[in-house]
Amino acid sequence: MTRIHLHGRARAWLLSPIAALVAVAAAFALHATPAAASTKQVSLIQDGVALNENPTADLAEMKELGGNTVRVLLFWWQVAPNSSSRTAPKGFTASNPAAYPARNWAQWDAIVEAAKAEGIRVDLDITGAPPDWADGKGVPKKFTNDRFGWIPNATDYGQFVTAVATRYSGHYTPPGASAPLPKVSLYSLWNEPNFGQNLGPQYVGATNKTAGLPVAPMYYRNLLRTGWTALRQHAKGATILIGELAGTGKGILPKRHNLPYGLPGQVSISFPAPFIQQLYCVSSLSAAVAKSVGCPTGKARGSFVRKNPALFDASAFSMHPYASHWTPTAKASTIPKNDIVFPVIGRLSTLLGQVTNAWHHHRTYNIWSTEFGYVTSPPQTSTKSKPYPSPQQAAIYLNEAEYLSYRNPRIASYAQYLLKDPQRLTGVGLFASGLISANGAPKPAFNAYRMPVWMPQQTVKKGQNTLIWGGARPAPAGYQATHTAQPVQIQQLFGGVWHTLATVNASTSTGYFETHVRFNNSGSLRLAYTYPATELALPAGVAGTTIYSRTVPVTAH
Repeated sequence: MTRIHLHGRARAWLLSPIAALVAVAAAFALHATPAAASTKQVSLIQDGVALNENPTADLAEMKELGGNTVRVLLFWWQVAPNSSSRTAPKGFTASNPAAYPARNWAQWDAIVEAAKAEGIRVDLDITGAPPDWADGKGVPKKFTNDRFGWIPNATDYGQFVTAVATRYSGHYTPPGASAPLPKVSLYSLWNEPNFGQNLGPQYVGATNKTAGLPVAPMYYRNLLRTGWTALRQHAKGATILIGELAGTGKGILPKRHNLPYGLPGQVSISFPAPFIQQLYCVSSLSAAVAKSVGCPTGKARGSFVRKNPALFDASAFSMHPYASHWTPTAKASTIPKNDIVFPVIGRLSTLLGQVTNAWHHHRTYNIWSTEFGYVTSPPQTSTKSKPYPSPQQAAIYLNEAEYLSYRNPRIASYAQYLLKDPQRLTGVGLFASGLISANGAPKPAFNAYRMPVWMPQQTVKKGQNTLIWGGARPAPAGYQATHTAQPVQIQQLFGGVWHTLATVNASTSTGYFETHVRFNNSGSLRLAYTYPATELALPAGVAGTTIYSRTVPVTAH
């Protein structure tokens, strides 16, 4: 099935803040480098189509690239019985994994088992659409036919999360199996709840002259409440992420705006900043908005924190800060003030502090980037209003963005979506953010992701100490295989020959390093890393081979 993202992000799946926010966020823009660094950053990769087709081969390829965590969307309707019926099966116990057809679990069982074999952690995002019997009343026909989420029943969702957490607790042996399924210790609750196809309607009451009021933050708050309770009870000790928000929005659109799938308010993409404020029921909301998103009033506000533990006690807040139309250091003034994309990820840090402090619940949330990448042109069509970088420029942006992520101690993960570009689809955009083109050829981003390298200064004085940041993403797995430090060579091309200027050991947990090198010559720089010959959990022919980063031009004068 193809799901059409109405803001131009077609992805193949089997698939207004207060004024203080804007002022403070500028001071927290990501490219204002913090003094500390995120030295234990998770390396996350996702590609649902690839994994569903061949999880063993594609997880091996992810291991070759050095991804240590794979993000997987688990679609409720695909596991649920009678998903096309408005009535759940008679006698159905939704919290029992054995009550679901075994074949409906098969693709996720295969991924979890293959990931364990490769030593890759699974981030399991339990998301919609719901089965029809768990949809709310008045669901538009288009939403049912195309498997979009419509006011999901929060109680039913909590029971499904219980079934999932029980199945992947590490203690559950399916009927007929001889051993328990592997344990999943990282979960996300719902995917992009500010996007109307995933959680609708986003707004209600739109007319030809008025835009309506938001409602989706209330629905998401309800889902978090039951999903959180289920995970705390049945996935003890698990890391639990909330948010998973789309970083860009369209806001409330009037009814006359011509979009498919019903009223614009139903499928529109809410801006993430006000969505978070509405989710947390901050006092700056207007009375009408506060009522529409289910915020308590009077004495009832006193129990808001207690009744919504996920909002205040989750492990981290996750974001999809795609920024294909901007450079990693784009000025905040060029980005809509209610968007939260990579160049202004500091807006999220500021906003989370504001909404939690408003409830006297002081919390410094780590931020997980769980979907990120650069759509390239080609194959996507670039326009003046929506420019996309070339594949070569995207590789540079990826490395700069990763360096900036590393330098920000609040960012706990670096994500890559997708592994492979999707095939072109008639009539929709192409979300070509993969490391590999649709025809199977590696894009420049392939080497850039596998071996990131960044030099803040590429024109230097001869003999000057110059910072080089980089890494060999596969190095931590190499260390686990050999129990020895994994060396990375820093090489420069001059005189027609590649010379090794320095050898550094990659971090055993992230593969990153920071060092200084003196340059006496101009010429391209690259990193080199050799996979250990003893590392067998790799695609055939990879162990023992040497890989290289992209090249960086260096001028020494």
